[in-house]
Parts: sequence; structure tokens; C-alpha cells
Amino acid sequence: MTPARKLRIHEKAGGMCGCGCGTPVPVSGPGVIYEHTIPFWMRPDLDDDGPNVKPYATDHSAAKTNGKDGDLSRIAKTKRQKAKNEGTWRKSGHKLQGRGFDKTRTRGFDGKVRDRKR
Repeated sequence: MTPARKLRIHEKAGGMCGCGCGTPVPVSGPGVIYEHTIPFWMRPDLDDDGPNVKPYATDHSAAKTNGKDGDLSRIAKTKRQKAKNEGTWRKSGHKLQGRGFDKTRTRGFDGKVRDRKR
């Protein structure tokens, strides 16, 4: 990302962190990461220079990506939903267990059912 683009995005955000905490962030350096607010893979039609890109403090960016409602969990959920809709989702590992055959009766070669001999 060019320095001019970073400056333009930084000025649009008012120099504050994109998560809404109000923490001031520098224009560049190790303390800031520029990220898409809505992940680019979800909405590739959104502009890269528009309001979808914001500066995040480094520790806040990690929470946005790896948190409970972060990007990675949303990506995984979307992939699961897509696989379920396409019918490619894995089936349950356990089959339903039937009750088995009746141990007190048997069927002979003539097809008649009779009690087992004890």
C-alpha cells in the first residue's frame, strides 16, 4: 500500500482505530494495520479505497481477525454453510443402531418362524 493511500485512509478515519475504541493510531509503522472492515472475499465489489478500509491498532486487528466474531470464524461458518447447501458436508460419524434380530425365534428353510430350541 502506498504512503499516499495510507494517508488518505488515515485522514478519512480521523486518525482513530477502525474498531471504534477511539485509540489514536499512527499513519504507518508497526502500531497500525490497514484492514478491510467487511472482508474482501465476502464483498469483492466494494472499493479498496472507500470506507471499507480502515486503520486498526495492531492488537485490535488481531482481535478482529481471530476473535469469537472475527474474520476467521465468519469465514469458517460461511464455508460450512456453503458445503451444507451443496450437499458436500460430512455425514455424522455414527450410524443409527438397530435393535438386531430376535434371539428367541428363528426362521427355517421353509420360511416359517418358530421358537428356538433351548
